[in-house]
Amino acid sequence: MAKDGNLDFKSLTAKEVNLNNHSAQEIEVACYSRNQAILYIRKFNYGRALAHLFVALRLIPEWREELRNVFWQSLSFGCQELACKGRLHETISLRKDALLFYPDDEIMLMDLGSTYFKLDDTEQSLDYYQKALQACPSLLPASRAIQSIYNKHVERWHFRMLNDGERNGAYHKAILHRLHEGYSTVLDVGTGTGLLSIFAAVGGAENIWACESNKFIFKIAQSVLAANNVSHRINLINKHSSYISIPSDISEKVSMIITEVFDAGLVGEGVLPMLLHAWENLLIPPTEVTSNCKEPSKNKGGIVLPYSATVWVAAIQCINIARRHRLLPNVCLCCSDENTPLSFHYGKIELCKFCEAPRKFEPEDILYHLNGVSVASVLSEPYTTEDLENVAFGYELLSKPVKVFEINFNSIEELKSFNQGRLRNAPILINTNGSVDAIASWFHLNLDNNGTVISTAPFKEEGLYHSVCWHQAIFPMPCPRKVCPGNEINLQLQINKDVFEITDLGFAAGQDVSPDHLLLVSEKIISFLNNKTWMKALNTAAIGLLRDFNLDSSSNHKILDLSPFPILGLRILKDFKNWNLVANCETQMDEEYIRAVARNNSIEERQIQFVRSEILEEKIADDYFNVICIDIVDPSGELSELSLERIPFLLNRLSANGYMVPHSLSFECQLVDSDKLVSQSQVKSDESMQNFNITEFMNKFAVDYHLHTSRQGLHFAGILYSFNLVLRPGMRPISTSCQDSHYDQAAILFSLDVLAGTEITLKCLFWSGLLDIKPSTEVFTQQK
Repeated sequence: MAKDGNLDFKSLTAKEVNLNNHSAQEIEVACYSRNQAILYIRKFNYGRALAHLFVALRLIPEWREELRNVFWQSLSFGCQELACKGRLHETISLRKDALLFYPDDEIMLMDLGSTYFKLDDTEQSLDYYQKALQACPSLLPASRAIQSIYNKHVERWHFRMLNDGERNGAYHKAILHRLHEGYSTVLDVGTGTGLLSIFAAVGGAENIWACESNKFIFKIAQSVLAANNVSHRINLINKHSSYISIPSDISEKVSMIITEVFDAGLVGEGVLPMLLHAWENLLIPPTEVTSNCKEPSKNKGGIVLPYSATVWVAAIQCINIARRHRLLPNVCLCCSDENTPLSFHYGKIELCKFCEAPRKFEPEDILYHLNGVSVASVLSEPYTTEDLENVAFGYELLSKPVKVFEINFNSIEELKSFNQGRLRNAPILINTNGSVDAIASWFHLNLDNNGTVISTAPFKEEGLYHSVCWHQAIFPMPCPRKVCPGNEINLQLQINKDVFEITDLGFAAGQDVSPDHLLLVSEKIISFLNNKTWMKALNTAAIGLLRDFNLDSSSNHKILDLSPFPILGLRILKDFKNWNLVANCETQMDEEYIRAVARNNSIEERQIQFVRSEILEEKIADDYFNVICIDIVDPSGELSELSLERIPFLLNRLSANGYMVPHSLSFECQLVDSDKLVSQSQVKSDESMQNFNITEFMNKFAVDYHLHTSRQGLHFAGILYSFNLVLRPGMRPISTSCQDSHYDQAAILFSLDVLAGTEITLKCLFWSGLLDIKPSTEVFTQQK
C-alpha cells in the first residue's frame, strides 16, 4: 500500500507460467486481463477491474496467492459501490464467485455473512460467520457477530426464565391443577422452548397446540419436544397467535390458554389484545364472570392461565437510578449546624438523604448547574427496567406497596376496558425520610385462583412464589422530591392496550422542589456529568493543557470535543477567549443545554460550533485542532468502534504539537466467581425445569461476552474488565470502573476451577477495537 492510500502495483508482476498447463492463447488473455485490471484500479473503477481479475484467475489459478490482496480490495470497493446504489443482492453473487478462488478466506466469508445480515437473512449470515470462524478461530469480529445474532434471536430473558425454578414450579403446579379440573385442550401462546406445553402433556392434556413466532426459538422447541418424547402430543405452530385460525391451524376452540407474555410493566408485550383475540377466536366462550375475580363454573367455558394479575407500586430511593436520570447537585443545601439531616454512604462519599448531594462542598470549575433549572434525561419509553435486588448501592422503600390495578384475564369486559384505557388515582403514603428517585412497579400473577401466585417484587413475600426472571418497571423522577413520614404522593396511572404509564404525579405543599424550568437532555449527558471523578480529571487535564501550550492572547486555537458533554472544551474557553470549540451534539435539546452552560460561565456563543456525528468528517475536513478529545470507551464498557475507526482521520486533523485526549489507555481484569450473569447466559441445569431435557438445546446459543455489566452486585464466573485512561502525560489514570462511573463494564464468561493462591495466565486478543480475554491452559499454583 502506498503512502497516499492507493495500491502499490510495482511488486505486482506476473510469475512465469508453465506452458504445459496452459495454452499460449490462455496465457495471452490472462496477462491482458491482469494488466487491464491494474489500469482500472488506478482509475478507481473497481467493478471493471474485478471483472478482469475474474477472467485472469479462471485462466491462471496459480496467480491466486499473488493477486489475493488486489482481488480482495477490488472486491471490497466494488461491493461498496454496488451497496451505495442499493444493489446489495448483486454483491452476494460477486462474493460467492470470489469464494470459488478463495474458499477458505476468512475475511471474504465474514463479509458475505455481514451482507446477508444486512439483508435480514439470519440463517445464511450465521452460516457464513461460522465458516469464517472455522477458517480462522481467532477471527474475533466473526465470533462477536455470531454472539450478536444469538442475543438478538434468542434473547437473554429466555435463559433467566428457564433458570427460574420458582416460576417454573408455580406454572407446573397450576397447569396440573387446571388439567385435573377438566380443562384438557390447551393452546400455549408464546411457547418459547415448549416447557409449559410439556407440563401439560405429561399432566394428561388431550390436545395441545403451541405457537411461537420466533423462528430460532421455534426450531429449539422442535428439538426440545423430540428429546422429551412429546412431539406426537404437541402441535407446534410457527405463528403469532393473532394469525392462528380454525380449522387450518388448530382443529377446535380450546378450553385453556396458557401464556407468560408479560414484561416488567405486565402489559408491554401485548397480552391484552392477544387475549381479546383469543377469547373471540380460539377459546371456548366463557361463562358469565364478574369483575371481582370469581371463577366461572367448571367445564362450562374456557379459561386463561394465569387467571388474573395485580399491579403494585411503591416510592423508592435509589442513588443509582437518580444519577442516570437527573443531574444531582454538587453540594447539600439542606444542612445546618443546628439541624443536620439524615445521610447515607455512596461508597466512601457521604450524601444527604434528602437531596442526594455530597455533604462536603465539591466546587465546580464549569458551572453546569443552572439556577432554577432541573436537568433530567428524556425517556423514550414510559418506564425503564431495573433489577432492584441487585442494583448497585441498593434501594430503599419509602412507602408501603400499594395495589393499583387488578386485571381478570377471564373477563372479556375487563380486558376490553383496560385495552381501551383505564385510569386510576392512587395515593401513596410515605413512611420514611428521603428523596423519591422513582416509582417502582411489579406484579403478582394469580395462576390458578387456588393460591398459586407468582410475585415479581424485588423482595420475597410470604406464601408467594418469588420470581427473579422479571425485573421491575421504573418511573424515574425528573426533579428532586424530598419526603418525610406522613407525606402523600397522588399518582394517576393508566393502562392502555400495551402501555402502562404514570400520567400525573402530585406532591403536597413543601414536598415539591419544583424548578422554574425543566430541561430534558440525553441520558448519556446526565450520567456523564454525575461522574464527579471524571469531571475533576477533565478539569485538571484542561488546566495542564493550557499550561503546556503556554498561550499568548494573540494566538487562535481550536479544540474538538467529542465527549457526551464538552467539559474539557468549555473549561478551556472559560479562561481563554481566543479559543474556539467544535462540539459533538446530536439533538437540539442537548445543544440548548450546552449553550446555557456556556452563558453561565461567561463563554461567548461565537466561540462554539456544533456538529452532528454523521457529518463530522465532512464538516471538519479542512480544519486543524490543537486539542482533540474523543470518547474512546462506549458506555456499554467496550472500546467504541466508531471512535477507533475515526482515530486515523482525527490524527490528520491534529495540528503540529497538538494533543489527543486521552493520551493513552490500558485495561485491567478481575477474576470473579458467582452466578448472576451465568443465569442469563446459559441454562445451568435441567433441575430448574422439572428435569426435562432443555439445557443442551438452549446452550447451543449461550454467549460468553456481555456488555452493560455493573461491578456492584455482580455474580458470575469469568473476567470483568475495565479501562484506565491517562488524559494527558503525567496525570494519574482514571478508571471506567470508578465508583460514580458513567461506564458499565464488559464481562467474559468461562468455566474454570481454581484454588486460593492459584496464579492464572491470561491470553488477550485485540482485533480492530474488539478485546477477548481467556485463561491460558497453563495454571500455576503458588504457595500462600
